[in-house]
Amino acid sequence: MPVRTLAGALAAIVMVSGGCGRAAENAAVPPARVSIEISVTPGKPGAPTETASVAWADSAATITVSRGSVGAAGESETAPLPAADFRQLWATVEKERLIAFSPKPRKDQTFDFGTRTLKIDLRPAAAAKGANNGKTFNSVEWDKPIANGETVEKLFSSISKLAAKHCKKVPLNYIR
Repeated sequence: MPVRTLAGALAAIVMVSGGCGRAAENAAVPPARVSIEISVTPGKPGAPTETASVAWADSAATITVSRGSVGAAGESETAPLPAADFRQLWATVEKERLIAFSPKPRKDQTFDFGTRTLKIDLRPAAAAKGANNGKTFNSVEWDKPIANGETVEKLFSSISKLAAKHCKKVPLNYIR
């Protein structure tokens, strides 16, 4: 059957080339197992550390949020996360190349910034081990504003919105 539109032609090329296959469904397909964790420890004494993590395993995703101060009982909540939401997060990780992210400190001085942490751990399927140049883990921390913060802030913001949507019992005030 002949292709009659430009969109149809592009879709045929993508399917034949094995590019995206079913583009909307397979876009940003994560490796077999992934965990992405972000945390913020505010610079204010006694303020709780907030952590949000998302995980993908066996084609299912979860989100977990927790708040707690040193020496105090914390609170946490875990909820299922729609696969499409996780795929969007994974697309951000890939687009911004966050598996290789390294914070670049700015020169200005700030007080009470606190500490930010990003951890990404991925376990690719055996057939996909060549992805990400072999890198499967990244854990970085910074305690001053960074010059390349816009790349990681997109991820922090997205995870914060998903946490607010799916985990209603534990509010996040510092992860934004």
